[in-house]
Amino acid sequence: MTFYLRFQLALVVLLLAAAPGFGATAKASNAGSDSDGNLPTLSSLIQKAITTHPLVEQAKADLRAGDQAVKTAKWQYYPTPSVSYEKAFVDDDGYTTVLSLDQPLWSGGRLSSSLDAAQANIKVLNASLAENQRELALRVVGVYAQWVSASLQREALEASESRHQGLLEKMQRRFSGGVSTGSDLELTRGRLQSVKAQAAATAASEISAVTTLAVLTGQELDSAMLAATPRQSPPELDRWDQGLLIGALAHSPSLKRADANVKVARAGVKERRSATRPEVYLQFQRQFDDRRPDSRVQVGIRSQFGAGLSSFSGIAQAREAVSSALALRRSEELAIREQVRSDLALLDSFAARRPALEEALRTAEQVYASYERQFLTGSKSWLDVMNSARDLQGAQLQVAEVIAGQLSVEWRLYVLSNPLSVDGQA
Repeated sequence: MTFYLRFQLALVVLLLAAAPGFGATAKASNAGSDSDGNLPTLSSLIQKAITTHPLVEQAKADLRAGDQAVKTAKWQYYPTPSVSYEKAFVDDDGYTTVLSLDQPLWSGGRLSSSLDAAQANIKVLNASLAENQRELALRVVGVYAQWVSASLQREALEASESRHQGLLEKMQRRFSGGVSTGSDLELTRGRLQSVKAQAAATAASEISAVTTLAVLTGQELDSAMLAATPRQSPPELDRWDQGLLIGALAHSPSLKRADANVKVARAGVKERRSATRPEVYLQFQRQFDDRRPDSRVQVGIRSQFGAGLSSFSGIAQAREAVSSALALRRSEELAIREQVRSDLALLDSFAARRPALEEALRTAEQVYASYERQFLTGSKSWLDVMNSARDLQGAQLQVAEVIAGQLSVEWRLYVLSNPLSVDGQA
């Protein structure tokens, strides 16, 4: 009996597995999970932009060129070969070939300053790459917030258009029955057209934002894909004033670039100073002519001061370049402090405005519903009803604007105060 029950159970399982509905359901479920995993979140859009945008590729190419410049500066420590082929038109001398090899022994700091400048330039290029990525991230955040605002406003205007369409139909019935005047009908029709025009402009703004996001990220996007993704708040945003400032100053690529530019300027001072010092070199020569070959090894000193006192004025110029780089660094720091404090003030403003506007929206909904009922009893005029519908629409648009603005400022502060993660690495 036990064997028979097991056989029946196995037969049922096989029949279920063979049923087309069973397989199709499982496949649809798996497809849905894959689709959910590919939804474009704001984090993924930022990641896509900072890894694939041409500005990033350009900065990476500049960085590779900078690496070659460092190698070039290091090669200057090695001997320099040269070949000359000469003929003197005296006493019927023949041709002379001279092979020489120059090895610098002491350059007065010229070689080391060139290497320092090349290595500091690598830091400048690294910071420029990070700066480009940060600017792209901020652009994505700003455009995404524009899309959120336009999308929420479009939904509010679609609801308002449907509401005004219902009011128009109601007024047309009352006008046909001789209960209401033609001015009320024209007022309703005009308000409806105004809502339609505003909705068309908002739809264009939404399409423009989606198009810009698609260009920045290099992927196909549409409003439906973005709307299907829950809006994310930035992870672990530090709302403490000093904490945000410390993070923004520590992770700012603009400050890192300014610091690297100071090092480049200081290397320039060393290089200018080296021009006033002689260079000691070791030279090997081998000369081939009509007579027997001649070889010599010699130690020499050479110096090139430049015209007049140009070498010393060049040193003064390089020192002023250092002062300029330091001033630019201080300016960058002040700009970061101003940006963070301004955004914090905006964030506090949004935090205070949002609950107030949401309460105003609930009040506007109640007032509109109340005025519709009171109009039927004659307590309110049709103008009161239309004005309450317009107030309700305005409250919905204000809430949408605050939601998008708060999201934008939160993500902007997060990008400013945290290092960007590229391909899973900080």
